[in-house]
Amino acid sequence: MNKPSEWSESKKWFMGIVATLIVGLLTWGGSNLVNVLNSDSGIQLIKPIEPTDGASFSHFPRNLELKWEPIKEASRYVVNIEYQYKGKWNPTPFDDRFVTTNSFQSIEFIGAQGGRWKVKAIDSNENTVGESSWWYFSFSR
Repeated sequence: MNKPSEWSESKKWFMGIVATLIVGLLTWGGSNLVNVLNSDSGIQLIKPIEPTDGASFSHFPRNLELKWEPIKEASRYVVNIEYQYKGKWNPTPFDDRFVTTNSFQSIEFIGAQGGRWKVKAIDSNENTVGESSWWYFSFSR
């Protein structure tokens, strides 16, 4: 491969354009990434306590108590519980329940199958101040 000093004028021009585009993309993409990483949305990550992610149960009836670390600013929580049927996630009859403590006693879970849950913290001004990711569990009977 020839050295840059041996490149033709058109190759030098082409490599200059490519370098400029790369620097521009890195600058634009890097600044957007920094903005995302430095953004302070004010929403805290809620840490579930139990059941642990991936927990499997075999008890019947399929009652389940959900617990999570409290968020100081929260005046209430919204609990979402879904079950998996034929590869699709579906809301349970007790989805979107509002609770004022950091635990929720569910009624009997639907069927021997997979489930998932998450919780969102709401303050007295109806702003979301915390949210968990989905945590998964399953019942084998």
